[in-house]
Amino acid sequence: MSEIERLRTLVGLDQADIDLISEYKDVIEIELTSRTKAYEEWFYTATDWPNEINPFIEGYLASFFSADYDDHFFAIQYQQASHWRKRQIDSGTAIASLTQLRDIFINIGGVLLDHKLSRSLCRVVDLAQSIQAVVHHLDHMQSRHRLMAEQEIKRATRMFNHLSPSDQDGILNAYIEHYRWKLKAYRLALGDTPEDIALPLSHHECTLGRWLDGGGIKEIPKPYQTALDVAHKRLHKLATMAVEDVTAGKPHAVAAYLMDLEAASDEITSILYDNLTTRLNVLAIEDTLTRLPNRRQFDRDIGQKMAYADRTQTNLGLLVIDIDHFKKINDEYGHTIGDEFLKQLTERFSHSIRAADSIYRWGGEEFTALVWPSDQEELGKIAERLRESVMEKPLTTSNGTLTATISIGAVMYDHQVHQTSDDLFRAADHNLQVAKQSGRNRVVLL
Repeated sequence: MSEIERLRTLVGLDQADIDLISEYKDVIEIELTSRTKAYEEWFYTATDWPNEINPFIEGYLASFFSADYDDHFFAIQYQQASHWRKRQIDSGTAIASLTQLRDIFINIGGVLLDHKLSRSLCRVVDLAQSIQAVVHHLDHMQSRHRLMAEQEIKRATRMFNHLSPSDQDGILNAYIEHYRWKLKAYRLALGDTPEDIALPLSHHECTLGRWLDGGGIKEIPKPYQTALDVAHKRLHKLATMAVEDVTAGKPHAVAAYLMDLEAASDEITSILYDNLTTRLNVLAIEDTLTRLPNRRQFDRDIGQKMAYADRTQTNLGLLVIDIDHFKKINDEYGHTIGDEFLKQLTERFSHSIRAADSIYRWGGEEFTALVWPSDQEELGKIAERLRESVMEKPLTTSNGTLTATISIGAVMYDHQVHQTSDDLFRAADHNLQVAKQSGRNRVVLL
């Protein structure tokens, strides 16, 4: 059952009504024409409608006695409601206008001494009101979606403002753009022109498409890549259909698949939001410059690894590492070169440390490492290997090569002594201070 058939059944407009209206069609036209001027004057007065614009689209009044209450009638009534909506005519005023028309038809039925005709024409008015209610409902839903979108976009912008500039330009902007797609779909369904909406129809031209084509698809977890691609292409296909329908003067046709547009948009934004949240969670435990776990992650890990060492009686070692005279590098070459220096140093650390061990950026020029040595002697060797990896050859930056050394304070976790993570760190940091006071570029393990 089509939408117009459903609405005809809802208001009780049957074939007998249609046949009766068809029988009186010419007379109704004459009677309605004689009353049209007064009806228009009432409308201008009640709505403050501008005199230079016709309040009724072509064919609107004639559609009531056309005896053709199928898709064409639906389209006319839908377009009339959209016409009024663009001039801020609310649903109450639209209903009042239809009430005036209802009174006219009752009067016409009385003049023709056929109350059954009045009843049939009133059912047509009921049908028109039902169709126009669809438009007012869409308008109401668009307003709700706009408010929700504004709130969500503000929240997302505030929530994800710590992401890298490339992430904000790429996936965050794609999320925001596609969150607005529902609003654009509603605008098309309500008769706004595609030119006013500026909707990119190709799935390669929107912000998300450009981000995906530029390699962003690889940053989406594999189980969701196909789902995102399918939903994205489906959304653009539906948007193309919507633009074609509106261009052909059939905005009412968009309402039939508006839910499909919403579903595709929701699927896309859900996947993107999950990815953004994952990035934010990583950001909370990852140093943005070196991509090493940060101090927050170190604080989580040290307690867990101490507990594991206790349960399994495994040796655990802590290294606290400081770059010697790093402030001089920043002062002499600037923070950009300093950042390049830290990235190069991180690569050295990563190549020198074993897979089972973990290194962290504690902050500034300080790093920490949690390692699993077989004994205290091996802990010293691990620390020396890190120290030697830094000094064995200069580090490369855009300003040339720079030499560097590091000082390390090392300590072995003692299962026999009750130590907290703070106790263990203080012991390693004490050894670091001894190393620095002893001339730097050395490991101290006491």
